[in-house]
Amino acid sequence: MTSPAPTLQRFAPLPTIAFLLLVVLLEAWAFHATDPDFPIGDPFHVMTVLLVGLFVAASYVRQRVIRVTLFSLTFALPILVLVAEIRLATRDVDMSNSRIAQSADGLLRFTYRPGAVVRNRENTASLQVTADGLLDVPHAVPKPPGVVRIVVLGDSVPNDGTLSFPQRFPHLLEGLLKAAAPPGITPEVVNVSCEGYNTIQEERLLEKIGLRYQPDLVLWTYVLNDPYLQNGGYRRMGNSFFLFQFAPLLLLATGGSFCDGFAYLHADYAFDLVVRNSLERAKLVLERVPVKVLFATLPIVEHFDNAVCLRLYDKAIAAAKDQGFATTRVVDSFQGEDYHAFAKPGEPFDVTHPNAAGHQRMAEHLAKAAIPILWPNHTR
Repeated sequence: MTSPAPTLQRFAPLPTIAFLLLVVLLEAWAFHATDPDFPIGDPFHVMTVLLVGLFVAASYVRQRVIRVTLFSLTFALPILVLVAEIRLATRDVDMSNSRIAQSADGLLRFTYRPGAVVRNRENTASLQVTADGLLDVPHAVPKPPGVVRIVVLGDSVPNDGTLSFPQRFPHLLEGLLKAAAPPGITPEVVNVSCEGYNTIQEERLLEKIGLRYQPDLVLWTYVLNDPYLQNGGYRRMGNSFFLFQFAPLLLLATGGSFCDGFAYLHADYAFDLVVRNSLERAKLVLERVPVKVLFATLPIVEHFDNAVCLRLYDKAIAAAKDQGFATTRVVDSFQGEDYHAFAKPGEPFDVTHPNAAGHQRMAEHLAKAAIPILWPNHTR
């Protein structure tokens, strides 16, 4: 007489309680990390639904090896994600808080912390944040006689922490303008930029700080991640620090390019709310001030002839032209080049920050575009 097959125990108390505890921890982190401004769905709630489905499905699998494997995944995945989230969040928050201060201004949201010493990643160079909250050398106010001021508006590209101050395009641009200036004229470039800023914050920083420096030209630089909302200089997507690190892999695994990843930010309402609205506001503000604007789209480190990226650059340029601003598409100076030559070694997914050679090329293009605006009747 054969004994009956052992009964499969589904939803055993101990593993079920442990799994539910992990789900609660995952959801608690989701609420803790919530960034309601960022226009990307919360990945944690989706992950919770998938894990619950996987746990239930595993409970009905009769083959022991498969069942154990599935159960292991339901426990291992949330643990790995939570560990990665906490580690990355702690790193980013500590790094950001050392130089970022929350602002009472509801549009600025955050600024550099005056007096903070910001070092480049290799710790070979440093720069102190000015009293105005700018990551730049001090500039005299009011503007001295004979000085022509160019205010650069931007985000983390002008303040690239992997490059020393002399390697960044605002400083390089100043040198090129000095070489081309008429006799008796001293060009100065004031870097009115902050990492993590979108065009709303850039325009507001121009109002609050940039106009104090009495600019003759506002050089407004635009990067393809600019039409977004974020409160803090953190590197995350939605609520997730972990997703930010792996989003490029997911994008490339599905056959997309980095340009495709930025396209969603340029959907009609998001683009109009963040970019077009900022340009229109700047137009109204600058009607009271005799200052010219040059709006420049900076290239990402991707195939420079990518049709999607070119379309996005042109969309931003068209919005600036609608306000009567001069424009330039900096990617045109990179056409025919291998984009790998402008990528940072060991950072294949950092496509918004070119290397030092890229900054040199951008400075040369911007100088050629700015000189006829600054000195239309001067030839050298």
